[in-house]
Amino acid sequence: MGKFKYEIRIDGMFESAHFLYDYYGPGKNEPVHGHTYQAELFIGSNKLKNGISVDFVEIRKEFDKLMNDLDHICLNVRPPFSQISPTAENIAEYIFDCMKTYVHEGARITQVKVWEGPKNYASFFPEL
Repeated sequence: MGKFKYEIRIDGMFESAHFLYDYYGPGKNEPVHGHTYQAELFIGSNKLKNGISVDFVEIRKEFDKLMNDLDHICLNVRPPFSQISPTAENIAEYIFDCMKTYVHEGARITQVKVWEGPKNYASFFPEL
């Protein structure tokens, strides 16, 4: 997507519980429940270095650390989700915020997609 010649995609999975604040009205939170989340990170680049746009090994290492940090927890206890609902949209933006420093100059994260089960996902498209 976007204005890049090359795009890579990596994905990961984590199992977490969450609830949405005020889902049923003020002070009426959604009950705690869990999901098997799949996250996809898309990175675009126009340049190759030794035939590689973005090194899968380098970015995968940091992405897997993040997936492990989110695995088997209640997301609501982890900032920023102690203040905002851990919706798929907010989780996607959080993943972007965590991963953007690991993308080398000349490449950009073009999309983060978070699947909440096999049929529903939300995407975050950072401003380019």
